Amino acid sequence: QFLAGRERSLAGGARVFVQGPYFRTLVAERRRDDILDQSFEAVAQLGAKWVMITDNRGVLLAKSDEPKLVDDSLGGVPLVGGALRGGAASGFGVSRDSLLFQAVAVPIVIPGSAPVGVLVATRVVDSVFAADVKAGIASDVVFYARDIRGDLRIAASTLGRDAAVLAAAEALAQRATATVGARPTVRIRGVEYFAQAATLTTSGGDPIGGFVVFRARDTALTSIVR
Repeated sequence: QFLAGRERSLAGGARVFVQGPYFRTLVAERRRDDILDQSFEAVAQLGAKWVMITDNRGVLLAKSDEPKLVDDSLGGVPLVGGALRGGAASGFGVSRDSLLFQAVAVPIVIPGSAPVGVLVATRVVDSVFAADVKAGIASDVVFYARDIRGDLRIAASTLGRDAAVLAAAEALAQRATATVGARPTVRIRGVEYFAQAATLTTSGGDPIGGFVVFRARDTALTSIVR
């Protein structure tokens, strides 16, 4: 629910941003310098980590955090390709092996014509977000990412990042597709937890990471007794 809420907020803001007539004209005319300035503006308005803008073929026109990176062909990426077909797309991604982020893509459309481009906006799943989730559900949470070798890396955690937490997250990630209702228990630093894992995927459906929720067994049992 927390992740879905952030996605709705990011996508809603992006849809509003791309409706600006001046912005649409810049993208249609591929005015790169002005489009780069607009990517900075979008980051500020959307509270995004970074923003990418492509043309109608999915060719990168501007990326807010890498201004010199242009002309990459992204039309084959499901996130961008989905938006080029006229609908919003969303999913998760990994950067630098352990940086887990949410991404939304919305088409840039001039009324009466096909999309002239796509705006992609991202937000990172970081320690601040993990702390917000913990406060909301009264349980610890560990978000993880898979690097290019498939190894699990902790992206954000309210339980720390030591070897015990990493091992527990890895074991539970393997059970993320287990039957709903299964509640395995794990022991971390002498504390027993009920745990449940879920997988996060790219827009194309490829597993890219996930999260594990940990609820201290004593806390859960005390709650039941009360």
